[in-house]
Amino acid sequence: MAKPSKSELPDKLKALFRARDKGKALYAAADELLDEVLAVLSPGDEVDLGGGKKALVVDNFAKGNKAWKPAGVNRFDVKLVEIA
Repeated sequence: MAKPSKSELPDKLKALFRARDKGKALYAAADELLDEVLAVLSPGDEVDLGGGKKALVVDNFAKGNKAWKPAGVNRFDVKLVEIA
């Protein structure tokens, strides 16, 4: 990847901030959907999604009080699992 010139930096930075804002909005929408799903499901529950995939509700803190992730961590989450 080529380094941007100094004259390109303002546009690159504006694009960076737009991308971050878009990501924040998408994460907020995903969090809202997760809250709706978790109102019905509990850790260990599975839902067949068809096509050889299922969703599995997991407790990220089941093994202890700490979960090492690179960012904020929901205690409960839904993970996509391939059905064997």
